[in-house]
Amino acid sequence: MSKKENTAENNLENVEHALGRTERFIEENQKNITIIVLAIIIVVGGYWAYKKLYMEPRNAEAQQSIFHAQNYFSNDEFQTALDGDGMSPGFLELIDDYGNTQAGKLSKYYAGISYLHLGEFELAIDYLKDFKTDNEELGAIANGAIGDANVELGNQEEALKWYTRAIKSENEIAAPFYSLKKGILLEEMGNNSEALEATSLLKINMRTVQKLVKLTNTSPEFLCNRSFKSFSFKRLFGFSEQSLLFLIRFLWQQVSKTYHLTMKNRFLQPTT
Repeated sequence: MSKKENTAENNLENVEHALGRTERFIEENQKNITIIVLAIIIVVGGYWAYKKLYMEPRNAEAQQSIFHAQNYFSNDEFQTALDGDGMSPGFLELIDDYGNTQAGKLSKYYAGISYLHLGEFELAIDYLKDFKTDNEELGAIANGAIGDANVELGNQEEALKWYTRAIKSENEIAAPFYSLKKGILLEEMGNNSEALEATSLLKINMRTVQKLVKLTNTSPEFLCNRSFKSFSFKRLFGFSEQSLLFLIRFLWQQVSKTYHLTMKNRFLQPTT
């Protein structure tokens, strides 16, 4: 018999031996294997049922329920937004009833911002810290709002920490706002050199101004008239009319140094 034939026979014997051991293992552990397979089926099937038959309807129900609270929030009726109007739930009830849904999680953000405007700064911090999101802009605003609440409580160092977190998001809208707020706070604390550094880190570019103009859909002066109260940046960022107008003027001045006059004319220039 040739060496090649011997090798083939040996390989065949090895395969048969391995198959035999596998068969014996299955026979000896058939009960355990059956239990494991059934457990996997139950876990996978249970997760699918939980997601499709429970969570998806709950998410849809919560999304419908949050609508009225969001409307009250948009109209600066923060207490009603929190407590509800007797017919529709407020953010606090939504958190209790739908806390594991997207709308329930978002309600923590709304509750925190509402408490900030109502002067309940400790509660604002609690709800905003409990708010978790993958949305970069919302996360930055939440961090910045925690900074605002700490400023109101006199916790300046803590406020700086949260402003820094908001800035690190590098979001093209939120980061410039909180860079400016951080700079103003540092100046109030007497740290002028750090204040200058903070404001110099503002990321000024045409995309930022374009987005600001698109969101305002008007001239910067509009922000200082009676309609300013309905403007979302005031509610979300807590800026006064003067501060926000100053920031937009500042953004415009920086951009106008870089871009040609024809590009500048695409936007309404603020009057002096």
